[in-house]
Amino acid sequence: MHTRCWQLTSVIISGIASFNAISEEINAFKLTDFSGELALRYLYDEQIVSDLGAETKNDVRPTFQEELKLSSSSYIYHPNLLKMDISGSLLLDQSSYESIGSETSTEKELINLNARFNFLKKKPYPVSIYYNKQNPSITTGVDGRFIQENIRYGIDASVMQPVSPVLVSLKAYHQTLQGESADLIVDDDKKQATLRLYLASAPGAHMELTHQDSQQVSSSGSPNLPIIERETGRTQTNFSSRDVFGSNKGIQLTTTLSRKTQDQYPVIDELSFSPSLNWKHNKKLNSFYRFSIVDSTEEDLEKDVKKLDTGVTYRSVLMNTGISLRAEDNVTSNVDSSLIGLKYNYSYTKPVAVGKIKFNFNSLYDIRDQVTDVALADVYGESIVLDGIALVNLSRNYIDTLTIVVSNESRTQVYVEDIDYRITVVGVQTRIERVIGGNILDGQTVLVDYSYQTGGTFAYDMATNNINVNWSILKSYDVYMRYRETDIDLQEGTPSITLNSVTSVTVGMRANKPLLNGIKIGGDIYQENREEDISPFIKQNVEAYLEMPLPQLTNIRISTRRVIQDNEYSDEDVDSEELTIRIKSRPWLRGSMSWESSYKNDVGGTTPRLMLRHRLRLSWKIRQLAVGAAINYRKEQQGDDRSERWDARITASRKF
Repeated sequence: MHTRCWQLTSVIISGIASFNAISEEINAFKLTDFSGELALRYLYDEQIVSDLGAETKNDVRPTFQEELKLSSSSYIYHPNLLKMDISGSLLLDQSSYESIGSETSTEKELINLNARFNFLKKKPYPVSIYYNKQNPSITTGVDGRFIQENIRYGIDASVMQPVSPVLVSLKAYHQTLQGESADLIVDDDKKQATLRLYLASAPGAHMELTHQDSQQVSSSGSPNLPIIERETGRTQTNFSSRDVFGSNKGIQLTTTLSRKTQDQYPVIDELSFSPSLNWKHNKKLNSFYRFSIVDSTEEDLEKDVKKLDTGVTYRSVLMNTGISLRAEDNVTSNVDSSLIGLKYNYSYTKPVAVGKIKFNFNSLYDIRDQVTDVALADVYGESIVLDGIALVNLSRNYIDTLTIVVSNESRTQVYVEDIDYRITVVGVQTRIERVIGGNILDGQTVLVDYSYQTGGTFAYDMATNNINVNWSILKSYDVYMRYRETDIDLQEGTPSITLNSVTSVTVGMRANKPLLNGIKIGGDIYQENREEDISPFIKQNVEAYLEMPLPQLTNIRISTRRVIQDNEYSDEDVDSEELTIRIKSRPWLRGSMSWESSYKNDVGGTTPRLMLRHRLRLSWKIRQLAVGAAINYRKEQQGDDRSERWDARITASRKF
C-alpha cells in the first residue's frame, strides 16, 4: 500500500510538471530570441585598362557601408502552431567614383528584410511562407560595382504520413533582380513552381515524380550593346524509381523518364527514357545493362538517339578486368550515324623488390557509319565559362568559325568578335578567349552557337589501344610511360574531313618526398611526342614544389611549372612559365591569415598572355567581435591590351 501511494504521487507530480511545461509554451505571443549586429565595411576598387600603352580607363571607387541588423524569433500561441523568424537591417552606403575627367558621389539608405512564418511544423502538413529583400554589393569591375535589389517571396508546403502515404511537397516563388552599373544591367523577373511526390516502396527502393514550371523575363546585359527583352517559359517533368531484387539485394534497377519543354530561345521539346540495371553477382563479379532513348526537337533540329551499353567487370586484390559492348543509333534532321563498339580493359599490380609495378591496358574497337546530305550541322547554346583570358575549347571539331555566335545566358544580347572575344584554331580544335576591356565580364557564362563540318557520307573502323606502365619506388617516386595508338581505317565513302590517326608516347617521372620536420618536396617531369595527321606536337612539362612548416603555425607551399609545346602546323604554340606561392597561418589567437600569389606568362602563341594575381585574407574574432579583410590584385596582359585591378574588403562586426 505504501509503495502504491508513492507510485501514485510520482505520477501526479510528473503530470503537473508536464502541464506546467505545456502551459509555459502556450502564449498569445512570445519572443524567444532577439539579437543584433552592427557591421562596418570599407570597399575599395581601382582598375587601369591600357591599349597600345595608352590608358583607356583609370577608375577608383571607395565605399563606406554601415549596417545595423536586428533578428528575432517568436511564436503565436505555441511554437508548433506559428513560429516566426524575422530579421531586418538598415544599410547606409556612401560611395564615390573617380574616372578620367569626372568625379561623382552617392549616398543611399537601404532596408533589408527577411521574414519566414512556419505553420504547424511538427504536423504532417507543415507550411512556410517567406519574404526576402536584400541589397547586396555586386562587383563586375570598378565602375561596375553597384547595389542590386533582390526580392524573393514564396511558399513551401508539404503533406506526409500518416495523412498521406505519399510525401507531397510544393515549392513556389517569385524573384526579381534589379540593378545597373556602367558595364552591367540586371533586370530579371522569374516565377517558378515545383511539385514533388515521393514514395518509399520498400527498403532501399523508392519512386519519385517532380514537375517544375518556370517563366522568366530578362532584360539584362551590357549597356554598351543592344539589349532585347526575352521571355522564356520552361517545363520539366521527371519520374524516377529505384528497385532492389535478389536474396542479397544485389540487383538494382534504376529507371528515369523525363519530359522537357522550352517555348523559345531556343524552342525545345525533349522526351527521354533510361533504365539501368546493376547486378552484383558476388564480391568480385559485377555486370551492368544500360539503355537510353532521347527524342527531341531543338529549333528546327530533330534528334532520335538510342544507346545501349552492357558489360561485365571482375575485381580482385591485384587484378581488375572488364569487357563491355556499346551500340548507338543517332538519327537527326541533318546527320544519321550509327556505332557498334567493343571495349576491353585490364590492369594488374605486381609487387617487386623495390616498390611495385602497375600495368594498365585498354582497347576499343568501333565500327562507325555516317549518312548525310549536308556539309554543315548546327550546335545551339553550348555553355562555356570565360575566366580571365584563359583559352576555352569548344566541344566539336572542324567548326566553321564564320558561323560562331556568342551570346549571354538569357540571350538578350550578342557579343562582337575581336571586341568582346577572340577565336583561335589549332588543328581541328577551335578556342575562344575573352578580350580585355570588352563587354564579357570576367568569369561570365556565355552560350555559343555554331556549325561544324559533317564530312559527308562515309564509314570507318577505329581501333584504339592505350598502355600505361607505372613503377612506384619507395612510395615516393614514380617512373611512368604512356602509349596511345588510334588507327582509323576507311571502309566506304570519301569524307571531306581528315580522319585523324594518332600515335602518342609519353615518358616521365614523378616524386612526392616527405623529409624531416614536416618538409615535403616533389614534382613531375615528362615529355609527350604526338604524331598525327592533323596537328602533331612535342610537349615538355616540368613541375616542382616545396612545402614546409614555419613558426607561428604557418605553412608555405611554393610550386613552379614550365611548359613548352611545339605545334608543327600552327603558330599557336605554348611557351609558359608559372609560379605559385601559398601561405596559411594562425599567427595570433583566434586569428588566421592566408596569402596566395600566382604568376603565369605564355609567349608561345601569336598573342602573348600574362596573368599575375595576389590574394590576402585576414580574420580575427574575439567573443562577439569579428574583423576580416580580403585584398586582391590582378594584372592581365593580352598582346598590347593590359588590365590592372585592386580591390579590398575590410569589415568589422559586433553582435549583441
